[in-house]
Amino acid sequence: MPRGDTTRWLSTDDYPSRSIRERQEGRTGYRLSVDARGKVTGCSVTSSSGFADLDNATCKLLPSRARFDPARDDTGAAVPGTFTGNVQWRLPPEE
Repeated sequence: MPRGDTTRWLSTDDYPSRSIRERQEGRTGYRLSVDARGKVTGCSVTSSSGFADLDNATCKLLPSRARFDPARDDTGAAVPGTFTGNVQWRLPPEE
């Protein structure tokens, strides 16, 4: 189970500068591998936003920001698991 609000793992402050300049937006699907301690050990893109910079930013940032309580098996022992989600990359408001 994720700890806290998953929508706070990334923000408009994380938007790649080239993607802002090129007005790129999209949704990146991802899968996180989580070890038995609840630490993210890997990230893969499961569906592309259509823009490499947005997809790369997703898997560059999530492993260090996503937090999890360990998954449990039927006996209650901590086990590795996966978490899937998506990020909707929307351009920050222009100032």
